[in-house]
Amino acid sequence: MSEWLQVVYGGLTIGAIYALVALGFSLIYRTIGLVNFAQGGLLMLGAYVGAILLADAGVPFPLAIVVAVVVIGALGLAVERLLRPLERGDLMMMVLATLGLDIVFTNSAIVLFGSEGMSVAVPVVGEPIQIAGVTMTRYSLVVIGSMILIALGLNTFLNRTKTGLGMRAIAIDRDIALVFGVNANRMNNLALGIGAGIAAAGGVLIAPILYVTPQLGASVGISGFAAAILGGLGNLPGAIVGGLLFGVFQSVVSVFLPAYVNAIAFVIFVLVLLVRPWGILGERVVEKL
Repeated sequence: MSEWLQVVYGGLTIGAIYALVALGFSLIYRTIGLVNFAQGGLLMLGAYVGAILLADAGVPFPLAIVVAVVVIGALGLAVERLLRPLERGDLMMMVLATLGLDIVFTNSAIVLFGSEGMSVAVPVVGEPIQIAGVTMTRYSLVVIGSMILIALGLNTFLNRTKTGLGMRAIAIDRDIALVFGVNANRMNNLALGIGAGIAAAGGVLIAPILYVTPQLGASVGISGFAAAILGGLGNLPGAIVGGLLFGVFQSVVSVFLPAYVNAIAFVIFVLVLLVRPWGILGERVVEKL
């Protein structure tokens, strides 16, 4: 039993990263209605910023996360301004533009940092903690705890601040929110900026776990998007549930068929959506004729 609990716990650690990526996807989608496929590239750039600060500059881990969030968050704001002229056109053009930006981010990383990648030492060391036969490394607890803190902070921002309430109003009914004076452009800008900052935090957290390469954003970004769909795209609690579940799916499958872990995890993901296509916590939408 303890062996299976260990497998599940390992899945929760990587699932916490997927949950952060899914949070960014869902926040942007519920505010703008846009699937931002550049989230993976933003996570990868955040991982590089964190890796450089941690490995080369010797910056403390918490400060590295803050710097990466600020730098990549500012890049997210710039992305929204770049996409803004497309808002009045076909939404599909904006989606294609985010795909193009992701390619630009990946190739820029290759030019700036090379294709070999970087490794980052685990910044939090110490004796593992044993609970119910499960070995919990201190860094894995930091990853899970950071995800919880970011999610709680986002929830507080959206529910307790005027700006956050404005973003919720835009998400609920854009036309009525505009009538009441909510600045839609500002809300869109903040959604992209906050989503990019969350992705950057995930990038710094995953840097000591996975090798930091320009392709990191593609692999983690796809899993994060799948997690957002699994939980219910646009549903923030669903993003967390979807991320954790997808991480556990991968961890359990890796015990039996490690060579096919990604393929089988996505098959499970598809099977779940066949039963509940609107996601685990998503709301079913019924179109009236």
